[in-house]
Amino acid sequence: MKETDRLRALGERRRQLVRKLLGRAQRMPGPRWARRTQTRWSGRAGTESDREQKVGEHADADSPASARASGLRLTLYSPSLGLVMALFFLGSWLAQSITGVASFNARRLRDLQTPFTWWDYVLSADIGNRTLQNWQSELLAVASMAILSVYLRQRGSPESKPVGAAHASTGVEG
Repeated sequence: MKETDRLRALGERRRQLVRKLLGRAQRMPGPRWARRTQTRWSGRAGTESDREQKVGEHADADSPASARASGLRLTLYSPSLGLVMALFFLGSWLAQSITGVASFNARRLRDLQTPFTWWDYVLSADIGNRTLQNWQSELLAVASMAILSVYLRQRGSPESKPVGAAHASTGVEG
């Protein structure tokens, strides 16, 4: 059996398993919107094949150079969005810990207490409290925009669906 035939059979088996799992998930009790979301995938969950992703030898002429490459360059480019977002997250958390320890130590020195080292501060409850407060405000802002944009419209906005588009429609620009 050729390598491509083996990969094709493996991909088909994966799609069958995904369809089977999604079918089970649809029969599970739960909110209606969750079941509806799962049916939209049509078994196309996962990383897909190189041909479907248009990478390597299957890349188009106008594909990014990193998508046409192979080896380590393609390996790093494929999950690049997740990697960059993880670096932003870790970098912002590092910056928050540095500024947080400075503020925390200023309060401690004002009360004539010994200051914390950075590591002691990272292990303290204060950074957890500040982090959760920050995440709460961010989550509230993003979640409200995402949820409200399903049901409400803004004529002329590129972030909004057309005013007459159905609530279930996705990928439609206004």
